[in-house]
Amino acid sequence: MTAVVQRCGDEARRRLVRRAIAAVLLLLLTPSAAVGAAPWSAPLGIGSPAFGVESPAVAFDASGGALLAWSTWPGSVIGPTTAATGHLAAWPPGGVPRERAALDAIAAPPQAVGDGRFVVLRERLLRPTRDQRRRVRLGVSIATLAGRLGPVREVGRFVTANAQAIAVSRRGAIAVAWVETHGRFRDRYRLRLRVGQVGGRFGPPRALGDLGAIEHPGITSVALAWGRGGELVVAYPRTRPIRGRSVRAVEVLAGRPDRRLRRHALGPREGITDVEAAASPSGRVVVAWGSQDGGEEPNRPFVVRAAIREPGRRRFTAARILDPGGGIQERPVGRLAVALAGDGTGYAAWSAVRSGRRPFTHPVLAATAPPGAPFGAPEQLDTDGAVGGLAARADGRAFVTWTLQPLGRRVLAALREPGAMRFAAAEEVAPADAASAPSPAFSPRTGEPVVVWVDRPGFQVPASAGTLAPAVLYAAARAP
Repeated sequence: MTAVVQRCGDEARRRLVRRAIAAVLLLLLTPSAAVGAAPWSAPLGIGSPAFGVESPAVAFDASGGALLAWSTWPGSVIGPTTAATGHLAAWPPGGVPRERAALDAIAAPPQAVGDGRFVVLRERLLRPTRDQRRRVRLGVSIATLAGRLGPVREVGRFVTANAQAIAVSRRGAIAVAWVETHGRFRDRYRLRLRVGQVGGRFGPPRALGDLGAIEHPGITSVALAWGRGGELVVAYPRTRPIRGRSVRAVEVLAGRPDRRLRRHALGPREGITDVEAAASPSGRVVVAWGSQDGGEEPNRPFVVRAAIREPGRRRFTAARILDPGGGIQERPVGRLAVALAGDGTGYAAWSAVRSGRRPFTHPVLAATAPPGAPFGAPEQLDTDGAVGGLAARADGRAFVTWTLQPLGRRVLAALREPGAMRFAAAEEVAPADAASAPSPAFSPRTGEPVVVWVDRPGFQVPASAGTLAPAVLYAAARAP
């Protein structure tokens, strides 16, 4: 503890440590949601401890084999031009993960093709611009369960706004979208798309439109999903000048990428916007977004909205507010996640912002949209947590993962069985020290949930700004 305070070196850092200690003590004294018996396997450590292990992800192919992906940062301090290193581990059915050599940073979770192959989106940091903006090379590789990694097929080089996404269809079509800056002073955003085929070529980059002037802290989200009949759904935030004022909204482009994409305006947003989208084979599409005003501190609530397009319809429903927010001057934690089951059931999960006994809490909320119906009122899965992800099976089974706040002391999950009215009681996947971003998936071989997360053993007090702690990647599976 004394060493941490000495490293901080000023009174502001000392206050940070004192607040962290108080938060830990309060956590131990504050009851969370009821936690049921947890039939989860012992955590399996993957790879070696490293500084700055981030962005864990897992993808399964049809055989039950999986590809794990994560990134690490060199040393213990992140600088403005520090490049991350990507890692992959092949996890054969019934076997143990085998880590392969390091590579470029992993820009998005890997996507399974279905036949033992996975599409990996890779990002290489290039020499920065004269004004120290990030320049990257984005490309894709094909990885296999046998441990092979194909060459990089370059998608584009650009000055990035740190927003990129990838989606792979059941027929092996690959879509990559990103947001880049442009203009005389790099003061505007532009959305671009490239579509290709696994084992084939990519078409030329396609400009999908100007997203508007840069906002502080800016547009940081784009979402992709493949739907029925080769339809591609692209969801993004946009700012349009209308009658002398800037109007912020979330929009969708939908259609076959070899034809004209239809544009749909879904609903309003604030300066900071996180957009997620999902599409089912039935043709149902769900888009959800959480947004809050930008600036150095928030002055309006974090609001979550969603819009649905039902099978056979051309238009989306009016945006529905799932969470109007309950506290200001606090940012949300975790991430917004959406999923669609094969039967068309839609799910959304997020960490809300509320004022409570503590200055703020972050209840874990989940909402369900049965086939043909809108999202119902959200249910609370925990009193204070950071959502890591959401997964759904073809039969409608789903589960949400999160870490208990503050400081992520436990990794938790809640399941919803097909036909159930609510999610079941939370289950503890594993105790943890400052765990973050638990990534969920269903194993096709067992039909059961699998969770991958980052754990920082012994890390109980926040490090100073920009400083990382040694961490380990773990995985656990639920018993059938």
